[in-house]
Amino acid sequence: MVVSLVGFAGTCYRNTFLMRLYLVVMFVVIVVLIGFIIFTYVVTDKGSGQRVMNRAYSE
Repeated sequence: MVVSLVGFAGTCYRNTFLMRLYLVVMFVVIVVLIGFIIFTYVVTDKGSGQRVMNRAYSE
């Protein structure tokens, strides 16, 4: 929310510094989110679970 307010203030007051700060912070946020998605995919992609006797689901 703070990042959005910085971008909003930058556009309303035509402040170049705030707009560049907003651009850099949003780029970092997007890169971190992509990294998190890749990390969760790598961690959770261990294949299917193992069958356990007398259970209807895999563990």
